[in-house]
Amino acid sequence: MLPWDVPVDPEPPEARQWLVDGLSKPQYQAAKPTLFDQIAKAISDWFSSLQIGTVEGPPAFGKPSPAPISPARAASTAPGAYSRAGTCGVVQGM
Repeated sequence: MLPWDVPVDPEPPEARQWLVDGLSKPQYQAAKPTLFDQIAKAISDWFSSLQIGTVEGPPAFGKPSPAPISPARAASTAPGAYSRAGTCGVVQGM
């Protein structure tokens, strides 16, 4: 501590008044949210609170992605493949 520094230890009511006076300065008031900011935040919070549930599948917008194909289905739909009694095989000689 420097010799000319005076320790500051105000009583609670005086400290509270210093805080109110300091925060009422113009630079702090300019940072206060406007009415538009408060309305926009309320609408944003409302949209965020909506629960739509989980949906599995491609996104609703944009180009839809193809559905995944299981390996067994891919083998049964490959050219030259056939399926009989749940087994897959390739026809020889074709």
